[in-house]
Amino acid sequence: MLLWMLAGTGWVLALVAIVLARRLASRVADLTAMHWELKYAHSELKTRVVAIAPRPEDTPPPPAPATHFVPLSQVKR
Repeated sequence: MLLWMLAGTGWVLALVAIVLARRLASRVADLTAMHWELKYAHSELKTRVVAIAPRPEDTPPPPAPATHFVPLSQVKR
């Protein structure tokens, strides 16, 4: 009798796991679709902003941050 109860409990837990996995898979698919839609909308809005207010050509682009090489022998512990 105990063996049948354990087997039944195992089946119930397996079915619950399958249902949860399906829900999570559909949620991941929805979130992925929303991510790509947002990325597309962002690029569209970015092009619209550039078209409305283009950057002046005479101003130089902002300087890139300078990175310096520091040898490990110079680093004090």
